[in-house]
Amino acid sequence: MKQIPIVPEGTRLKQGATYLDLHAEHPQSFTARANMVAGPDNWYVPKTDVTYPPWNYLIGVREPARLDATQEAIDEQ
Repeated sequence: MKQIPIVPEGTRLKQGATYLDLHAEHPQSFTARANMVAGPDNWYVPKTDVTYPPWNYLIGVREPARLDATQEAIDEQ
């Protein structure tokens, strides 16, 4: 998880970019609007800063081929 970048509080999100709020009860990816800013209760992860295997894991994908991992490694997480 150390390789997952979190947008600092007060940072304006890039309009049209995809993010995931890891602090949300049920995290879902979303497209940012121009007026969005990271608040103190947001753990926004920008999709552009994360490679596909970790991003896929964060959004709930568990297919080994899409995670670049073996099924045994996935089951251990």
